Amino acid sequence: MSQRICMKSGKNDRSLEVWSEGLVGVWVGGGSIEDFRAICPDTNDRRVTNAQIEEHLNDVNERLGLLRNFEKGDAALARRFISMPQGTWMLAYDVQHRTLLWGQLADNETFDAPPRFNETFERQTERFQARKITNRVAFRLVDLPEAFLVLTMGQGTLHKIDLASELARVLIDHRLSDDVKEPLADLNQNALEIDLASKSEGILLDHGPADNVKDYLRILNRDRLDEWFHILGPVSWEGICCAYLILMHEFLPTCQPTGGTLADYDIVGKGPDGKRIFAQCKKDPKPYKMKDQDRAAFANLENASKFFFAYGGIIGAELPGVQHKSGEDILRWLKDDPIGMSYRELLRD
Repeated sequence: MSQRICMKSGKNDRSLEVWSEGLVGVWVGGGSIEDFRAICPDTNDRRVTNAQIEEHLNDVNERLGLLRNFEKGDAALARRFISMPQGTWMLAYDVQHRTLLWGQLADNETFDAPPRFNETFERQTERFQARKITNRVAFRLVDLPEAFLVLTMGQGTLHKIDLASELARVLIDHRLSDDVKEPLADLNQNALEIDLASKSEGILLDHGPADNVKDYLRILNRDRLDEWFHILGPVSWEGICCAYLILMHEFLPTCQPTGGTLADYDIVGKGPDGKRIFAQCKKDPKPYKMKDQDRAAFANLENASKFFFAYGGIIGAELPGVQHKSGEDILRWLKDDPIGMSYRELLRD
């Protein structure tokens, strides 16, 4: 099992700092890990509800002179983090250096990190609950095929990555390669002082230009690497749909960003003939049920090309005058159409 973990507080991304010390963790309230265990000694005991944990830890906050701002979502996050088993692969993304930081949970213990890891939210200090990691390895995205960008997705603090993911497995399998064992050249050296001869079990590998990883990818069954397509998030799905429109319909954006452009459309632009193009994208894995709002959005668009990209297909009648494309349609385009195949290769290399 693999988990993407976000260790960012406000605009301050602390992923590299925490990872370089052999840790991963979450900020969840002002109480200690013992305060949490006092109400929930067993995270799998569902007789203890998240609402009870919320109440207990807000009482702790109050005793500490802090705000009662611990929520049920924080309780769920803490339970999930504490219960992850030893051996789970953790992935953090260092935004500043566009680097994937991997590490494996060394044991089953969660503890209060040193105070320097604490953060201030809403004018009060929150503790950093941490776990130790081993087998650390870093990969710069610039050295990897574009498909690996999918591993940076996931907006929650914890985001599950299926261990069967070919992309995750490729990187994990290469953690002990014979590439140069030295800190990434473009990172802050002081933040990455890892003594490989010491007790530290962490290894930082510079895979530039990651040729061994790329060679490995090239010998894989060509269909297996397409797993990146099946784990696309909503934003990436919009990007693929936009690429389809550009390549197949000569779509040109008209100063509107892809995704969340307008209330009813994700992609807005024009073709080379000046004809307007409107598209909506839905990443639901299951068939999407058309709403009255969808019908109204496309009903009165005269002299325009209209597209509805529903990844899981749709339930009910298609919208009149609208070209419907499902995830299977786009995948067939990537596999069988010469233009789609060329685009697919760009994402691999």
